[in-house]
Amino acid sequence: MKELKWKYEKRNLDDLIENKDNPRRLSKHKAEKLKKSLEKFGLCQPLVIQPDGKIVGGHQRLRTLRSIGISEVDVALPSRALSEQEEQELTIGLNKICGEFDLDMLANRWEPSLLLEAGFTQDELFNEVEPQQKPKKFTITLKFENEENLREVENLLEPVMTSFLGATMKVRCK
Repeated sequence: MKELKWKYEKRNLDDLIENKDNPRRLSKHKAEKLKKSLEKFGLCQPLVIQPDGKIVGGHQRLRTLRSIGISEVDVALPSRALSEQEEQELTIGLNKICGEFDLDMLANRWEPSLLLEAGFTQDELFNEVEPQQKPKKFTITLKFENEENLREVENLLEPVMTSFLGATMKVRCK
């Protein structure tokens, strides 16, 4: 088959045809999150369509855009019509082939309020995105000739150590 190339153009929402066999659904909660996202950021990812206007990817965005009064959108259009198998494969792939979140990074570097605003639920945050329970183990060995220097460094390190969940510190004088 001829190689696919994609071009991008604007289309009127009324000219787009929903795929009656689209297997994706959106809960009310996720639909509301999508609506808020589209209102805040606009459509930053084009809908994917066949040359005849049939939607391959973007059904939920289409419905939400209609509900907020948008009439024209950017679409990705293949250089040729996709075969039925290609269309089905792409429909699934656009929604199924995706990465996973690094939950440790989310828990330790991202603010929970931002994660909630971006679409995570309270349940997901408390059951999946938890701060690291066991700190990575590391050892630092420092040798001191006298007790005074040892205690000075120990006092300086104590606030740093408390920022590492479950971390412990042992200090000794030679």
